[in-house]
Amino acid sequence: MKKRLLAAGYLRDIEFDSQDSMDLYIYSLEHKKLEFKILDKFTRDDGSIIIRILQQYNNAEMVKL
Repeated sequence: MKKRLLAAGYLRDIEFDSQDSMDLYIYSLEHKKLEFKILDKFTRDDGSIIIRILQQYNNAEMVKL
């Protein structure tokens, strides 16, 4: 039986110590030409940031959530 991956993605929760750290990470994704979508963003009182991000998996079309 043949199978074909139609859509996929990584769902990640990532904590950054600052806005600059997050910006650098997002820049690196854009530079690698990876498709991604930030689903949620939370800034803590100490300035750290948590994002929930959906990233493309290999060359597969990104799954729609």
